[in-house]
Amino acid sequence: MTIYFTKESLGEYKKTVTGLENKLRKIQATSQEVVESGDCWHDNAGYDLLIEDLRVQNRRLNDAHKLLNEAKIIEYPSSVDETVVIGTRATISLDGVRREYEIVAYGDEDGKTRILYSSPIAAALIGHKIDGDFEANINGKLREIEILKIEPLKKNNRQT
Repeated sequence: MTIYFTKESLGEYKKTVTGLENKLRKIQATSQEVVESGDCWHDNAGYDLLIEDLRVQNRRLNDAHKLLNEAKIIEYPSSVDETVVIGTRATISLDGVRREYEIVAYGDEDGKTRILYSSPIAAALIGHKIDGDFEANINGKLREIEILKIEPLKKNNRQT
């Protein structure tokens, strides 16, 4: 599955991965001290905690590398052709309530108005045009949506 990043958000994510790698190396470096601090491994609480921390960090780093392997860099459009895509701001009516969402790449979301392209509401909007109402199943609930306006994200409104 492809994971879409902007050049900037991928750079930030790579910094996060580097941080995870450094933390894992630090944990590994302390392993000898912890092993030597107990009478035997099976009675060494510090060693047990270290092993659990190593497993958690390995899992997190593994997941992060899998995501990097699926990464694809995209650029947000400078203009739109009346279709909701990643990098657009959509003003909609959701069950009669006016809302505005910015559909963004991985790492640019804020969970409020800047929503990840794969979120349920963004996935329902992507590919639709300003051409009347449609219904979408969002989180198990049928919702009435009307796209009122579509515009590209302004340069000063993009994560950089």
